[in-house]
Amino acid sequence: MQLSAQLSVCGQPQEGDFAEIAAAGYKSVVNNRPAGEDPTQLDPAFEAELAQRHGLAYAHVPVPPLTAAAVDAIRAALKSLPQPVLVHCRSGTRSRNLLAVALAAEENVADAELPAFLGRFGLPADEGLIGFIQSYRAGA
Repeated sequence: MQLSAQLSVCGQPQEGDFAEIAAAGYKSVVNNRPAGEDPTQLDPAFEAELAQRHGLAYAHVPVPPLTAAAVDAIRAALKSLPQPVLVHCRSGTRSRNLLAVALAAEENVADAELPAFLGRFGLPADEGLIGFIQSYRAGA
């Protein structure tokens, strides 16, 4: 799912996908899966190696749970990594939630606009997520 010209989200890439990611013009990959979450997933160290092999920068920002520290980490990664960036988790949903919080804070989205903003990420106007965004912004 392309969120902007510089930011996209997808589910878990496989070993052979890293060449395609680079060929598509991405410069960086961010992995939001904790190591060992699933026995079939790529190990984050191996993902980093694959990324490097294909000329991609790599960051591992594991989530869950969705925490202020994870939001801080993805914000820092997005500021430091070459653009465009592809962010992934198992299905893409966790990454979309994390990025929604990070970008809502970055863009200072008004509370009344949060439901529509979440819609840009393919997310429902969930009260829990809206509350987390508001809480994060208050403490950021």
